[in-house]
Amino acid sequence: MEDRRTMSLALGAGQSQQILIEAGSTVLVVAGRVVLRSTLGWLAENVVAGEQVCETEQAWVAETTGWIEIAAQCSTRLVVIPSDAVSLWSRVGRCLEAIFGAGGGPSLRKEP
Repeated sequence: MEDRRTMSLALGAGQSQQILIEAGSTVLVVAGRVVLRSTLGWLAENVVAGEQVCETEQAWVAETTGWIEIAAQCSTRLVVIPSDAVSLWSRVGRCLEAIFGAGGGPSLRKEP
């Protein structure tokens, strides 16, 4: 079973926080109201950041991996639930293990 770490956040009115999330992750507002600004993207040759307002018991699902900003408009509690997909870092770790692990891969040490 893969380790899925849920993150809980509590923000006061006017506070904001940036977090790195993977595509498919869900931000669930437990109480309060937040403005979510997603990663930058291209729209008609312009760079834009998506913005969505979420209130109590509303959820937002990330379409892409990247940094998001969560800005609280009042005292807010929320939960970030990772995606069901295999984590990017788990895949990177498996690739590195396949290349360098178990003694079968190339050695990074210089031979005398």
